[in-house]
Amino acid sequence: MASDRADSRPLSPHLQIWRWHPTMATSILHRATGIVNYVWVSALALWITYAAWSGDADFTALLSGWEAVIAYLLIFGALVSIAFHFFNGIRYLFWDSGKGFTPSLASKISLFNIIAGFGVGIAAFVWFLIASGAL
Repeated sequence: MASDRADSRPLSPHLQIWRWHPTMATSILHRATGIVNYVWVSALALWITYAAWSGDADFTALLSGWEAVIAYLLIFGALVSIAFHFFNGIRYLFWDSGKGFTPSLASKISLFNIIAGFGVGIAAFVWFLIASGAL
């Protein structure tokens, strides 16, 4: 209910005021990777549909020359994004059950998610390069 007295509670501070910590970074990265995953999966679906209609020439052209460098960078980014989003999603499932809220544990799990996301993403990319014959 509205009253005439001023509320003594502080307003939500801006990001410039807060000291960055792992849980803040993973929260923002989780949102960003969710958007990235949605966009790249949509683009991948459109590209697969186009490649199916146009034949093999477009697929082989994509994986040769400068286009290959761009394609490999996009694939690498997509794999890291998926891996991080997966690990951080597991963290959110634990949080939904009420576990892992102590600040030290939350920071450790957040750091683990960042490291595991990049580690699994890099490992998946190396596997992709080996499987595609690029390495």
